[in-house]
Amino acid sequence: MSVRTRNTRDAEQVKDRIGKSELLETVKRLQADQNLPVVISADKSIAYEKVVEAMDLLRRGGIQRVALMVKAAS
Repeated sequence: MSVRTRNTRDAEQVKDRIGKSELLETVKRLQADQNLPVVISADKSIAYEKVVEAMDLLRRGGIQRVALMVKAAS
């Protein structure tokens, strides 16, 4: 699992290979504004259950706005 953040339109930071506990800690630290959305984008090789687990973890951790990014079929 990795976390990608965009603080400005030009800046992007990627942190690869983090565990569940580090995911929640990282998102909480980056999310100064509670209303800021967290968008999850998962590779098709990732089991759906893992995506749902990540969403559930974030919601239980107090993150209010969690969404999935979807890619339109081409």
